[in-house]
Order: sequence, then structure tokens, then C-alpha cells
Amino acid sequence: MNDTYPIAYVQVLCVLKRFINKRDLIYIPTSVIQNMVEKADKNYVFEFDDNNPYKSLSKKAKSILICLYKEYFLDKDQGKRLLQYLKTLEK
Repeated sequence: MNDTYPIAYVQVLCVLKRFINKRDLIYIPTSVIQNMVEKADKNYVFEFDDNNPYKSLSKKAKSILICLYKEYFLDKDQGKRLLQYLKTLEK
């Protein structure tokens, strides 16, 4: 596993805890969250910038959050549109 994943998991878990309503977290399987908890870097302390939250996150954490959003919160059509949009950003 790439060394940046454990740090990204800490960041993702922080975002989920701070910004996702508990009733919405049920859409993400417990096993997915548990996997991130188990693999998160226990020594890494994430300094979240409330004034600029997007810049606080690593690219890997942003990617994981997009994947979670696409997989568990969007329907199939919305997911396709999100992927099309993301492809336009790559160009």
C-alpha cells in the first residue's frame, strides 16, 4: 500500500465526522469505514483549516471522498455525469 493512503484515511474520516450527518453515514457500509479506521495512520494529526477546508485535504483524500460520494450517495445517472465532469477537468 502506498504510504499516502493512511494519511488520506485520517483526513477522510475527519471530513465524514465533521460534515456528514449521522443519518447519511448509513449509506456508506460499516466495513468501508472500519477499513479506513484500521488502516489510518495513528500517529498523524490532521490540522483541518476551517477557513479553507478544501486546501487542507491531500489529493488522495479528495479522490477517496469523490469515490465515496459517487458510490454511496449518487444514483447511476448522477455518477456517470460526475465522471464525465471529472474527465473534463483532466484535459
